[in-house]
Amino acid sequence: NATAQATMPRTQYHADISRDAWSERLAELRDFKAVHGHCNVPRGYADNPSLGRWVNKQRCHYKHMKQGKQCPMTPERSRTLEKEGFRWEIRNLGGRGKGLGSRSNLRIKITKPPSSSGTGRRDAAADAASG
Repeated sequence: NATAQATMPRTQYHADISRDAWSERLAELRDFKAVHGHCNVPRGYADNPSLGRWVNKQRCHYKHMKQGKQCPMTPERSRTLEKEGFRWEIRNLGGRGKGLGSRSNLRIKITKPPSSSGTGRRDAAADAASG
């Protein structure tokens, strides 16, 4: 709004635009969560590429905030995202830029129980049988 811009200091006007844009993206994130059940928007999300970039940028801003660097992330914003179920760290096996197409791309650590011999190794016959 040109009138609003003319009546307030430039920094305040830009802060208001930034706050409005952030709120709009948060609403889009809530819509994404309602459909997908999580907030892990892939960076290359085809249905809304700007939301994927925004989510990635929030993680970068959060990291900078934690490092004490100046950035748009605030404790209030981080709490708001966390209340939505936003995760700050996502491990991706799909490679850079492929996003989280499904939960199968999330990195998990699977440990096998030790073998009955107590050595933690399987014998050659068992290895051959499992092929």
